[in-house]
Amino acid sequence: MRRNLKRRELLALGGAAGLSSALPKPAEAATSPYPVPTILRQGAAKPVVIASENGHVHKNGGTQTCVEKAFAMMTGGGADVLDALIAGVNLVEMDPNDTSVGYGGLPNADGVVQLDASCMHGPKRRAGAVACLEGVRTPSLVARAVMEQTDHHLLVGDDAQTFARNMGFTVEPDLNTERSRALWREWKRRTDPLHYLDPKTRAEAGRRVAREMVAEGKIDPDHYYGTINCDGVSAKGEVCGVTTTRTATSARRARPGAAKRTCSACARSWSWRRCAGAAPRRTRAWRRAAASVRTRSRSGC
Repeated sequence: MRRNLKRRELLALGGAAGLSSALPKPAEAATSPYPVPTILRQGAAKPVVIASENGHVHKNGGTQTCVEKAFAMMTGGGADVLDALIAGVNLVEMDPNDTSVGYGGLPNADGVVQLDASCMHGPKRRAGAVACLEGVRTPSLVARAVMEQTDHHLLVGDDAQTFARNMGFTVEPDLNTERSRALWREWKRRTDPLHYLDPKTRAEAGRRVAREMVAEGKIDPDHYYGTINCDGVSAKGEVCGVTTTRTATSARRARPGAAKRTCSACARSWSWRRCAGAAPRRTRAWRRAAASVRTRSRSGC
């Protein structure tokens, strides 16, 4: 399993598996007076899992990284691709030593750890996401619940937390660790000593102080914005993906991150079209579907 596999190569693997034979059977072509429709057959692919840098590092006290766990579940245990990927990113979300996402992730400007997550299941042509979720260490699991249990694509803020609680997830009062809280206090002390800066000055000061703390080694430069992405292709050519992130350190409360773009991004993505077995001539239909999803997203999904 190569670790330097590029994301475009991953999508190509899924696309090659999804678009196998495109020629009709010779007998049908010879006997039919009408054009024989093209038949798409699902082909085999080499199983692959890729992730961002933190997916190769953090193990939450165990022996496997995110990529290793997802690959083992997908190839050895026969797990669903998305289930395997989410189990992998859960290691990073739960690891208190990782300040990028999940438990112990760096809080927002108000000192609150707010988390976003989105997931996409290619074979099912479905997606789900949550944004500005507080108190749940594994937002990726909540995003999957949105995909599986509701007819929505995105739940945000208090409603996302209420949904998580109703689904049986533990909701904690604070996801900060001693380390993340100390880093936020230092950032706050330098940024806003008078507590009443105007918005422009506050934003500039927040970015400046963050860069200073990165230069001093207090904040990991790879974890300032905080995201882990993990994508996989199964032996059947099924493509799935999950991203879990948090609100940026300098952002105010209730400011969604990457998860808010799940609906349109997934619907119009090349990978979803390919893993779903869509032929190139159906691209316009997928564009119409993407436009419909984006419209629902703007209206609150």
